[in-house]
Amino acid sequence: MTTTSKLDYEVIVIGAGVCGIYQIKRLMDLGVNATVLEAAPDLGGTWYWNRYPGARFDSESYTYGYSFSEELLQEWHWKERFSSQPENLKYLNFVADKFGLRGHMQFNAKVVSAHFEEDAGNDDSSRWRLQLEESADKVGELTVFQRRPNWGAPLNNSAISEDEMAQIRDGYDAIFATCARTPGGFEHEPDRRGFWEVSRAERVALWDQLYDEPGFAIWLRNFREIFTDEDANAELSEYIAERIRQRVDDPDTAEKLIPRDHGFGVQRVPMETHYYEAFNRDNVHLVDISETPLERVTETGLETTGGHYEFDMIVYATGFDALTGAYDRIDIRGVDGVRLREQWRDGPSTYLGMLVHGYPNLIMPSGPQSGSASTNYPRGIENGVNWCTSFLEYLWEHGIGRAEASQSAQGEWTDHVKQMYSVMLMRKAKSWFTGYNS
Repeated sequence: MTTTSKLDYEVIVIGAGVCGIYQIKRLMDLGVNATVLEAAPDLGGTWYWNRYPGARFDSESYTYGYSFSEELLQEWHWKERFSSQPENLKYLNFVADKFGLRGHMQFNAKVVSAHFEEDAGNDDSSRWRLQLEESADKVGELTVFQRRPNWGAPLNNSAISEDEMAQIRDGYDAIFATCARTPGGFEHEPDRRGFWEVSRAERVALWDQLYDEPGFAIWLRNFREIFTDEDANAELSEYIAERIRQRVDDPDTAEKLIPRDHGFGVQRVPMETHYYEAFNRDNVHLVDISETPLERVTETGLETTGGHYEFDMIVYATGFDALTGAYDRIDIRGVDGVRLREQWRDGPSTYLGMLVHGYPNLIMPSGPQSGSASTNYPRGIENGVNWCTSFLEYLWEHGIGRAEASQSAQGEWTDHVKQMYSVMLMRKAKSWFTGYNS
């Protein structure tokens, strides 16, 4: 980006997703000269890019929406308890249009690099120079090639009637208070009784109830020990395994769908609708590639050590490089030209997940080691955006042109994150939570 006054901004927000939309709203309210750069042709972030069948919230819709505007809360009607991608994108467009945010956004504006520059004429001022890139029931046969199964649980989605939506609107204060009180920002509060303080029969009765409730109830309304106690988690995992066996007709297929390398809930639980029942269909097949590994893609399909499979279409489930991946794709260079991806080669180190030593004025509302990604996302990012905005206001009020985390503060925060993480069973998981994607 050139340094002409016409193209200079006091704040540049990268990405017009849920977080970027709220951040530009806060900056616009303050009268700050700011813009959003979005690589996509339109806003939405996750809800613009992810359009696969079944893409939807795994948190209750009314807990996912923004909480900053009472008028917005009263105007929007969530149609389903767990809203689908088209409705989610419609909602974000509604928010942007209602508050006049679109005029502050630039689309098809992919940031390829961001280099920190000291201002030679003013020791108290500095800038970042950015460079932009110009710009199962619907198939004949379905074969699933599975490497490692993950645990799933029923979403139990349903429509939200006008009467129920009216009750939700009246109860938003209580709903958001609950979200603020729970560890992950969801409306599901953990059972405060001790796992071993109640009988096995009482535990099973609770699980029977939670399994049939909507959303993350079976995961987050459960006993707290399932996240830290190997034996408690093993007992719950066996309960979930038995529920899978009850839903899958073929015993061999059922066993292949049950994870063996991690317990239930130590990775974020995928919520499903009739996923396991799909394997009861004659046109759905499961191939365990841990038994017969993939060898190559052919002109007509896939070849494993067990044989060749012909297809009209192949859908690749390649996973995603969460948290640090988005930063790695931009050539971010801080003081002395140090690349951020090199700094984080052995793992990220931040202060609060929002600041990095050596990268002044680079602020991350939902960066690695923050709470946002592991929470009900909008509840986390509203806190992150509010903190970042207050931080910027402090800098402006005190005439500070450059700010970064100290090395010691960053080290203390990273040690704290590691210490908290060390007691959780998820530390053993091969999950995007732990940076695993292979």
